[in-house]
Amino acid sequence: MENLAARRGPVPVFQEYGKIQKLQADGCLVETASGLIRASQAVGCLIRPQPGDKVLVCSDSDGAAYILAVLERRPDEGLEIRFDRPAAIRVSRGRLSLVSQEGIDLGANQDIQLTASALEVHAARGKVIMERAAFLGSFLEVQAARVRLLAGILESVAERLTQKIKRSYRVIEESEHVKAGSLDYFARKWLSFKGRYTLLTAREDVKVDGERIHIG
Repeated sequence: MENLAARRGPVPVFQEYGKIQKLQADGCLVETASGLIRASQAVGCLIRPQPGDKVLVCSDSDGAAYILAVLERRPDEGLEIRFDRPAAIRVSRGRLSLVSQEGIDLGANQDIQLTASALEVHAARGKVIMERAAFLGSFLEVQAARVRLLAGILESVAERLTQKIKRSYRVIEESEHVKAGSLDYFARKWLSFKGRYTLLTAREDVKVDGERIHIG
């Protein structure tokens, strides 16, 4: 028996202009010169068709029809590129630039991952809002003219803490507790402790040494 498909030969294909009338779950209703047809969006047609668009339609005698391209749309209506499967944009050589006159929005229902050998962010203002955040790295350097930190509870754990400050001011409204193995204060000029009540307690010795000692 001969192959019927081979005997049939190629299927004639026709192209014509059309206008989107309605969007459906399985395609679009397109008004053409030959009548109203149902056409699917071709994979190569990146712009998602909308009612009122002028499109290029390709159809055959078997009734299959595809929208190859969106040709015209009203200037006041936006454009949308939509994929119904995983997609990727790759540049084998050179750089990829995304530029917008007003803004760029990135959104995902799950996660967004950025992977690069270097990351730079330049902006006049910035804001980051997260329920939980973590930074993992070997070195962190912050340079700013002014830093303000507001927190309900602040906990710091470090093996060594070194600070070099020209002037330091601290205001503690209630109490401060310091527990250390050894505590050393050194002042080049004078050291002053003032309080309504002052208590100095030692288990063994208390030593006060100076050229002059004034009590009272």
